[in-house]
Amino acid sequence: MGGATVVYFCNAGSGFDITRSDGDKPMLVMMPTGIVVYEDSSGEVHVAHMNFGLMRHMFGGTVKKALSRAARNMAKAMMAISA
Repeated sequence: MGGATVVYFCNAGSGFDITRSDGDKPMLVMMPTGIVVYEDSSGEVHVAHMNFGLMRHMFGGTVKKALSRAARNMAKAMMAISA
């Protein structure tokens, strides 16, 4: 088995928006979100994360807005680490 590290993070503003409504609180199960950096059997290093852009289509209202922001932020972060 290669090495693996999971890093958790949460956007405080989006997290607050989601947790204000009792109807949206089940989303807490996904907070904070994790990014994993792992090494495969050939020694190559990969980064994996949830696809918020796809997930946002499953929700509406506040959650959809928060996941849309998360998708944009994740794309920026992935571009920064792959540069």
